[in-house]
Amino acid sequence: MATPDPEGRAIDPDPFSVALGVAGIGGGLASAFSALAAYRTLLASHPVKIQERIGGLLHDAQELGRSLRADLDVLAQLLREAEISSKRLFWFGSRALLGPEQFDRYAKTAEEMTGRLWRLLKITHQLERALARLAPLKAGPEDDYLVRTRARIGLLLRDPKVTVDDAYRELIRLVDELNALMSDIQASLG
Repeated sequence: MATPDPEGRAIDPDPFSVALGVAGIGGGLASAFSALAAYRTLLASHPVKIQERIGGLLHDAQELGRSLRADLDVLAQLLREAEISSKRLFWFGSRALLGPEQFDRYAKTAEEMTGRLWRLLKITHQLERALARLAPLKAGPEDDYLVRTRARIGLLLRDPKVTVDDAYRELIRLVDELNALMSDIQASLG
């Protein structure tokens, strides 16, 4: 429940727009990193400069991915405590009411998370540009990850029975899987 306010104030932070940002940029990251997974065997035969560039982008994305996961944990916890209309369903127009202190924490975390998402989007574009220099991309087993991820994001955004709590759990799971993929790629690149 929202923390009681002596004056009875509650604030609606709109948890839906933040979740959409995570879902959208998460889908783009899944695309870029599944392509990197497909290219990892080719990477060793390319100039060191390209290898270092891609390795640096991967490192930066991993750092941001860990922070994004922590941000989602904070928002999910705050939303578990919120009063949410419409049976807690993840619908636009539902209200998620927080007390003033909870809202301040939500707003600070959401603002920091939005900055991280913007930096992750920038990394995605830089990685895609670097990968385009390696070789034409062909379909491979890494595409299964991308197809599953996009399907899960689509379901999350379209299923009328998804609750706010379920939506944030699914976003956390998607970020965890993306972080695991990045770690796997990093380990294989050395």
